[in-house]
Amino acid sequence: MYMEDVSREELENWAVYSPGYFDAIFPILQVDEYPKFMWLLTNHFQIERFVDQSWTYKIEWDPSHVGTIKGLSEWRMKAFEAMNELVYETWTGQGIETDRETALGCWDRGPELLRLKKLDPDAAISFKGVKGYLPMREKTNYNRRFNIRMKFIHHQPQKTGGPLNPVSVQWADYANFKRTGGAWSQLTHLFNALQNVLGAYPTRNHYLEDWRKKKHYFHAGFPRRNDPEAAYVEVRNFGLAVDRFCTLRRGFRMATKILQGGIYVNMITSINMFWGRNHNLYDVMLAVAQLCGFNAVDLKCVKHLESNLKYVQAKCSLSNLLPENLEKYPVKYYKVYGFSRVPASDLVVAKYERTFGGKFPKRTYDMNFFDFLEIFYGVNQFDRSRVDPKYANVPAVKVHPRYEFYLPPWLLTCKDGDKFPTAGKTKLGTLMHGRLQDIHKEELVKDRFKRIKQQLRERLDADPWLKMFGLVIDPNFHRVKGYRMPPPELFVANAATNALERAGEVRDNGWCLLNNQRLLSPAEGLGDFIVFTVEPITRKVAVNLMRAIHRTLQQNRIVVHGNFNQLADSITNLGFFKVENINDFATRLQEELNAYVTRRGCAPRLVYCVVYDKSRLYHAFKYILDFLMGIPSQWLVVHGMRDFNAQGRLDDLTFGVTEYGKRKLNNLVLKLNRKLGGKNVHLRSKWLSDTEEAALPGTMIFGSDVTHPTHEQPHSIASVVATNDMPPRTFGARCRVQEGYEEMIYDLEDMVCDLVRVFKQRNPQTDLEHLIFFRDGVSNEIYRDVLLQEVPRIYNGVQRGGGGNRVKLLLVLGMKRHHTRFMVAATNKCIDHGTAINDLNLPHQQNFYMSSHQAQWSHAKMGISRPVCYQVIVDQIGLTLNELQTMIYHSSFTYDKTYRSLFTAPASHYSHMACTRAKCYYLRIRSKPEDQRPPFPAEKRTRESRPYAPHVKSDLTPHINIRDTMFYL
Repeated sequence: MYMEDVSREELENWAVYSPGYFDAIFPILQVDEYPKFMWLLTNHFQIERFVDQSWTYKIEWDPSHVGTIKGLSEWRMKAFEAMNELVYETWTGQGIETDRETALGCWDRGPELLRLKKLDPDAAISFKGVKGYLPMREKTNYNRRFNIRMKFIHHQPQKTGGPLNPVSVQWADYANFKRTGGAWSQLTHLFNALQNVLGAYPTRNHYLEDWRKKKHYFHAGFPRRNDPEAAYVEVRNFGLAVDRFCTLRRGFRMATKILQGGIYVNMITSINMFWGRNHNLYDVMLAVAQLCGFNAVDLKCVKHLESNLKYVQAKCSLSNLLPENLEKYPVKYYKVYGFSRVPASDLVVAKYERTFGGKFPKRTYDMNFFDFLEIFYGVNQFDRSRVDPKYANVPAVKVHPRYEFYLPPWLLTCKDGDKFPTAGKTKLGTLMHGRLQDIHKEELVKDRFKRIKQQLRERLDADPWLKMFGLVIDPNFHRVKGYRMPPPELFVANAATNALERAGEVRDNGWCLLNNQRLLSPAEGLGDFIVFTVEPITRKVAVNLMRAIHRTLQQNRIVVHGNFNQLADSITNLGFFKVENINDFATRLQEELNAYVTRRGCAPRLVYCVVYDKSRLYHAFKYILDFLMGIPSQWLVVHGMRDFNAQGRLDDLTFGVTEYGKRKLNNLVLKLNRKLGGKNVHLRSKWLSDTEEAALPGTMIFGSDVTHPTHEQPHSIASVVATNDMPPRTFGARCRVQEGYEEMIYDLEDMVCDLVRVFKQRNPQTDLEHLIFFRDGVSNEIYRDVLLQEVPRIYNGVQRGGGGNRVKLLLVLGMKRHHTRFMVAATNKCIDHGTAINDLNLPHQQNFYMSSHQAQWSHAKMGISRPVCYQVIVDQIGLTLNELQTMIYHSSFTYDKTYRSLFTAPASHYSHMACTRAKCYYLRIRSKPEDQRPPFPAEKRTRESRPYAPHVKSDLTPHINIRDTMFYL
């Protein structure tokens, strides 16, 4: 995917690497996933080629063959045994060799799947080349006489081409679909079928959900719930129409071989059902293509697959398997090129079962290398006698997919003193920074790379283990292309004529005001303000700071302080408060505000609070001003606002004299202007401009995020922000509290409904046509949960809010916590802002990396600027990749807290800030005695916890006066 509409600069010398961390640190150059696990749906055997011939045969069923047996389960098993005998006699009469115990080799399509101890799926799939199945029925009643039309499949067993060369499943019976009366379109059916198999994401359900009948079937009847020999079964669903096409089931039983150690693929056509074991992904794709009438080897099929579906090279989440010990998450196997703590091999264990930090410790364990090879190749294709016994205890790579980004595909260097971080991104950043400090000079970097490459070559030449299995070390680093996007057009107002003018540009990613310019739309109206101080801040310090702020406001032509001439009278000292005296601070603050309202007859327009350093008083301050009274407020920390070189006593501190201090005050003015209703900058863009020639009316931009529990917050907090004006600039916010570690937003429908209703009220002449939704904080493994749970809630919320049912949705997920970094290989510098990397996208998804900001630190030349990985989940608008990337990059310049561009889409970052602000309200409410506060939802989700009771406090949205402004800045 390339950008066609803009002039681009191709940067050929790009290198990508991911900083990885292990308990034992050693140089690693490359980590590859084994090809077999990118293809196969199982980790034991390979399916043989089948479906060479098929025919239909009618069998007459008589219930008298079974007799009178009490109990439905026993009766059905007897009926199935009798039917098995009937099939055996039929096949034997036709000269087909079979076995009496495994003659039928299938299950019936009753309300539950029937199992039979004598029916072994392992033997049924491969014995003597014959298999049969029943037609699909809603209910099958064996108490009456009826005729059964059974379809027989005959195949000749053939040897496969090995684990890396799977053969295709021949499946070309699409005439049955035509007989049902359905409209047949090869391309449409191919698209739908492949999308069902490959286009969705796996979900971990412990039950099978019938979404049409709104019922849940625990264990899916497979094995039966009343079977004491059956172990717990986990069901994996693939595709939005899983009940119509593909269902994967995995089970384990100790008593028999039923369901043991395998995955069974249930592929359903319109009238027939196939049961096969151990299909691989490539076979499923070819089978679907042939079912749709394509020849899987001709150019027409390949052309449609590549150009329209992009699924030919798909290595998707179908390879995520349940591990042998029925863990919660699947396990992937990797082979690592580099050095390990074991001299005999390059395979190192790095398995992570739990999240890092907090109450979830990390656990690692080794795996015998021979066991690993046996699982990888299968016992039938791997000969233990070929392996030297001295290599039997070499550990293998076994990585938890949730943390596979910690296993680096590309790594610069490691030191023996490095430890694996367990407390999140802070230690990760500290480790990476310390590592880069040792190699900050370009010459040292190049020399280090050369030494690593030379050591790897020497190791390869001397290691017989690598030669035995053909492990090739490539010391060259991975290179990708980057594409530069054009800079945005930013406009502000002329101070004299109020006409739009091009904003001044600075060298780095940002903009500035020229001498004759002001912000686009200053806040209107005058109003009184109050300044509260907390000791040790004195009145003189507060006066100096407020004068500097007022001076900066005047320079930007913003006049909001109506009583600035009485500045001394507006300052009130609240006293000195410790952490344990937060309640006293809140009481004193509320008393002063109530006295002001009683004295003046109205609330102040803006409230300041000046403190020396960060304090827990901030929670109480924001709770009272935002949540209870709805008054715009600003928390001022003197230690952060002072000039960089300001030292000495508090009364001698200066503000806004040096360039550092001026930049701080200018950023503060941007926040104040937006909180009071003004606008800072205008962006001329196709999606975000209000000019007639570039306008696209009826567009709302949403952002959502969820923050999870900490040591003081047992609940998760979710927030949704959305624009309520045209062009989309002002983001209102809605906040909720929900169960801890619950990633899906439960009240998303109500929040979207409320935000859409506000948009319709403020824009009555505008029809809502497009929704651009940025979802933050979602990992790969719950993409499908977003599709199945949050997308329907978005649509329902839009309809309830009056947006209609024709709104087009564009849902984009942004992932920030990954360890992929980019740098220019020729200069070892960070990539420039506005650079997109499209060549690392997944074959079956639309994703890309983009860096919309410029690193500003001294070690930025080492390539540690953080790009964001964007994943497009739903695209009904039809934006091209170029348009989407340009929109995200240009919108990053409209971030209202600084003159520089933001590293991600502003909507998603605003939602994160709203969660942080809602946390202040949550902690303040939770600190009250239990008899004085309403109950929150349960800390952990249970079946009875939803829907919430009426008295449960789940809404953390602030006062109605400010909830539709950008109060969270």
